[in-house]
Amino acid sequence: MMFVGLFLLIALFVLILRPDIFKNISSDSKRETTDYTSGKNSKAKEILKERYARGDISDDEYRKILRNIEGGE
Repeated sequence: MMFVGLFLLIALFVLILRPDIFKNISSDSKRETTDYTSGKNSKAKEILKERYARGDISDDEYRKILRNIEGGE
């Protein structure tokens, strides 16, 4: 029983000194969820824009691939 009290005392002490610990954990989990739910299309569009900006693909290729990404074809 003494160990439970000691554990609670230490936990309370940590929360008083470092209240941002749990704040950072919750914001990280929200960010991961947001990234996960943003979808594959946005990542594909980012890659497409990068390739176009580097000059790897032409205007016509860019438009054609973009239509495929947006239309899912």
